[in-house]
Amino acid sequence: MLRIIFTGSLLFFLASCQEKHDHDGSISVEPEIFIGYEGITNQLILRDGLFYKPFETRPFSGRYENRTDGYLAWEQTYEKGKPVGIRRAWHKNGQLKSETRIDISYREFDQSGALVQQTNNKGDHWLYTFYDKKGNVSSVACLPSGDTKTVSLELCNKSSLPNNGLEQ
Repeated sequence: MLRIIFTGSLLFFLASCQEKHDHDGSISVEPEIFIGYEGITNQLILRDGLFYKPFETRPFSGRYENRTDGYLAWEQTYEKGKPVGIRRAWHKNGQLKSETRIDISYREFDQSGALVQQTNNKGDHWLYTFYDKKGNVSSVACLPSGDTKTVSLELCNKSSLPNNGLEQ
């Protein structure tokens, strides 16, 4: 009986490890959800600018969910090892914490859901807009692209104030 269970388990394992081949002979990788918890074997690994699942040689494609202390902390979709689309993060209470479009825009929210900060790429500079508790613009800052320290009022003067939506 034990031999039958062992053999069945081994066959199931081997079948689940097989790659899927499309009708044209190419190998297809179905999108998957990879859940990450604390620990090296559940985290994506960055190698040569691409993300991989641990012990894998093919760059990761699919949705990665990072869970911390039992709640969904953030999620990101990857294609061939590169992040695509919108990265979302959540507060422990389940409220949206941030939305990021890489190299395009960023929005941050407090635990009650109020917009705190919005950052938009305007081409030659980043426009940072900060909001008060009532949702009004409290301050604006501009930094030239690639610079993290030099605030430029000249760039801010040529920028229009952002709307409250995430720019496409």
